[in-house]
Amino acid sequence: MFSSENTKGKPYSLYTAEALSVGDARNGQAYLADRSIDLKMSVPKEMGGAGDGINPE
Repeated sequence: MFSSENTKGKPYSLYTAEALSVGDARNGQAYLADRSIDLKMSVPKEMGGAGDGINPE
């Protein structure tokens, strides 16, 4: 069985990641520090945006 608690029942970190976000909230970019995930964000066309990225909502 997998658990995030040590043998004394206290929680501990299993994994730590650093994520960054740049640009404004609706037309920016979010990515992990190692760039294993890199997302361009944009408002959907249906909402008047370019629609060429991930919905920031």
